[in-house]
Amino acid sequence: MRDVVVVGGSNSLMGKGWSGKFLDLYGDGISFRNFSIGAATSLMGIYRMKRGDIPEGATVLWEYALNESNHLRAGQSCESLLHHLDWFMETARRRNIRVLPLQFWNRPELASEAPNDYRLALHDRLAAYGLRQIDARKLSGRFAAEAGVDVAALYLDDMHYGVDTGFLDGLVRLIADRLDDAAVPQAVPRLRDAELDLCRPDGPSGRFETSVFQADTYPLNGEGLSIAAQGNLLASFVIAGDEGGAVTVSADGERIGTYSLQAAGLKPQVRIFKHLVHWKSAGDLRPVRSSLSLSAVRLAARPIVQNMYKWNEASAQAARSDEYVCALIERDINSATCPNRPSLRWQDPWPPANAYGPALRVPQDLAGWLRAKRHSASAKSAISFSVSGWSRSPTSG
Repeated sequence: MRDVVVVGGSNSLMGKGWSGKFLDLYGDGISFRNFSIGAATSLMGIYRMKRGDIPEGATVLWEYALNESNHLRAGQSCESLLHHLDWFMETARRRNIRVLPLQFWNRPELASEAPNDYRLALHDRLAAYGLRQIDARKLSGRFAAEAGVDVAALYLDDMHYGVDTGFLDGLVRLIADRLDDAAVPQAVPRLRDAELDLCRPDGPSGRFETSVFQADTYPLNGEGLSIAAQGNLLASFVIAGDEGGAVTVSADGERIGTYSLQAAGLKPQVRIFKHLVHWKSAGDLRPVRSSLSLSAVRLAARPIVQNMYKWNEASAQAARSDEYVCALIERDINSATCPNRPSLRWQDPWPPANAYGPALRVPQDLAGWLRAKRHSASAKSAISFSVSGWSRSPTSG
């Protein structure tokens, strides 16, 4: 039986949305699981694969482009988003997992003259992985034109597609038709000698359980937590709630940052699995030589508030409902520690020309490459969104 797994944002969680329609129409004869988590990025898919939730050889429907575009707008760096995406695809490759990318778009993006930096880079990156995406931008425009409606009418709000417009029904048919196009991603050469570890704190653990997610958790109390680790700290996975506090993360006694663990948009007593990102560029990655420490001690300064978090002093005074799950560490398999690991620098993020086939080589500087893309004859024409209606197409899209 074929294993089909969805990893994506809130568009993939809506009960009557595309994933529910897909299961209703095409669920017979497949094992279908939805591991989507809203307000997050591809880091969640990495976590699921590293934990073994996604079986080897599965087919994954990846739907985090819309979320990652939002995270870019909210301040996360394009560099970190793309590096984590590289790791998602590389982790899938190492587990013989096939990926079919679904690129969804926010409603305001459709009115933009040109895609943002993340969208610009994503198109070429998917081609470099050897993957044929399904791009909803062109599809929604074609559907709206044929239906005689404005494309904005296909949305429930700025970030979610409406469930009763008919657009998702056509999209689901295309996904089912293109399921065999899912492929194991090509290797990311600069990650060849690297590995990811999920590193958990020492000491007694609790348990966080919902209908869709379960994990061992570690309370953030006055005693703090310690994690034995070696490598570069990319991210933390946490349980956040409306009544959360803040956590100070340090590597070998050197403070990395203090982060809010108050999740935005939650009702009281509700908790959710989330991630924190601990870097923006390769230059500010903190090598961990032996241990991470996590402290819940309050500081006078306002903590770092990342996308889809908040900070409310009154909520911080309540009994804490937040907990720590694990750290995501990247290490060099050829050395005990990996300070300033070359693979994390954007000196040569893509392989030599033609190593992936027709995909272009990105120059040494990511920012310079993006500037060149934006100033090409036409940014829109440089990104091909071409599809052939709702049928299979020989081009990506």
